[in-house]
Amino acid sequence: MIWLFKSDELKVDEYFIFDVNDINFDITKYDISLYFGHSKYFLLDESNDGVYFLQFKGEGVNPNRFNLMVGSPYHKMVKSFYDIERRDRKLNELLD
Repeated sequence: MIWLFKSDELKVDEYFIFDVNDINFDITKYDISLYFGHSKYFLLDESNDGVYFLQFKGEGVNPNRFNLMVGSPYHKMVKSFYDIERRDRKLNELLD
């Protein structure tokens, strides 16, 4: 699974989950609005915990993906949010 995070000011505002295994998947195929001018977007590859920054290339074009260094502020923000959200999802599955 690939997670997409929208961030403003070092906090995650919202996220989306894609049932794909390739970090370079075609994000333009999905009905999702990306406002690169107002927010930063990041992808997390659940298979290896890699965190990638998305850079706008143009409308209708897949954004560039840049691997973030472990320990950088945005990497920590995304990874921390992901860890908490994943834990909560697993707990909810157990309770259902």
